Amino acid sequence: MNRRLFLRSAAAAIALPALPSLLPRAARADLSAPRRLLFVYVPNGIPLTHFRPARIGADYDLPPLLAALAPVADRTSVLSGLANPAAMDETNNGDHARGTGSFLTCTPIRYTAGVDLQNGVSVDQVAAAAQGGETPLPSLQLGLEPGGNTGSCNAGYSCAYTRNLAWADPATPLPNITDLNVAFQRVFPQADAGLPPEVAARRAAMRLSILDTVTAQAGQLAARASADDRAKLDQYLTAVRDLELRLQALGGQACGGPLPVPADADLTSQARAAADLIALAVQCDQTRFVTLMLGNSGSNRSFDFLGVPGSHHEISHHQGDPVKLAQLDTIAAWEIAQFGYLVEALANTVDVDGASVLDHSAVFFSSEIQDGNDHTHTDLPVLLAGGLGGALRTGEHLVVRPGARVSECFLSLLQAIDPTQTTFGDSQRPLTEILA
Repeated sequence: MNRRLFLRSAAAAIALPALPSLLPRAARADLSAPRRLLFVYVPNGIPLTHFRPARIGADYDLPPLLAALAPVADRTSVLSGLANPAAMDETNNGDHARGTGSFLTCTPIRYTAGVDLQNGVSVDQVAAAAQGGETPLPSLQLGLEPGGNTGSCNAGYSCAYTRNLAWADPATPLPNITDLNVAFQRVFPQADAGLPPEVAARRAAMRLSILDTVTAQAGQLAARASADDRAKLDQYLTAVRDLELRLQALGGQACGGPLPVPADADLTSQARAAADLIALAVQCDQTRFVTLMLGNSGSNRSFDFLGVPGSHHEISHHQGDPVKLAQLDTIAAWEIAQFGYLVEALANTVDVDGASVLDHSAVFFSSEIQDGNDHTHTDLPVLLAGGLGGALRTGEHLVVRPGARVSECFLSLLQAIDPTQTTFGDSQRPLTEILA
């Protein structure tokens, strides 16, 4: 039985979160929340001095870089000691490309700047394939830094390796959507192309909200729903409206069509809009698997708004300079705060069973290297939030055994989605078997 709810008009079809009170009684008994996997990537590594907690186990301390996670520390674990051997190669430079290319595949990439790409299938795509097309969007790829996939971006490695996390097959990266207005339209599609030209033009000129076309239906649904579901529906539609307005303010749809987000747009606002869009997309089950790149591999972005001018990549080659190390801490604290914002958004979003969306999700955070100064792929900075339907331990500082791999963590995530999965990438065993 199809339990998906939509508000529909000639101009839009808005997917809604599950509202049990509007389902037939027989359908409510076996209504269960889906499990989701979300992956957040940050570039150029994070020095571990102010990242790693001193205490191991539950109730770990929050070092300076993790201070923003205080509201969700009991639902976020720190994993120390994980390595990505697939990114290691002593014969070639290009650690940024290898670390990013294998970030979610845990498979060595081919050294090429041409079209003969070679990688593995990323963990999000393995999970999406296991779901069998249960959602309108099998997966969603978002990024906050544009860039194409052609040419060489790192020591002779293709830009395709440095600007994508998701790989549908060994030769096919799935490009990020870097225009959040386009991403919004992907999650909440509008059908202006199917309207008579004069109607479409009038609607664009008036900047009508996507919700304006379905307001009457929303009211009819609310009248039939329980009090809890009315509150959920109101919260959801309010969040959609708010996000739509925020994206327009960042540089969205103008009267004549889309405008690019201004180069000086508030990066924090973009990151938080992306997080809110992700929370809405998974709540209404448009997709269950999302990747978010806060920057491209080896990013040269300047964080002037944090008081850190200059290239992030160049600063990451700190050579022990205390000034540069302090600047890197400032950048990392901002990055982790954006991860924390996403985790909080999921924690504050009610799922079909009354728990939070975070309770049924896993949110993985890391970088392509450990420290930008030495480009190592061992002991990566890893955070893992959410319960994934009871499959994960939460709120702990976990130390893994020597030689443990990121792929083994991903295997555990996959097994929560599809218990028949026995290997992934270069994995040897699941996370439960690699804890010290």
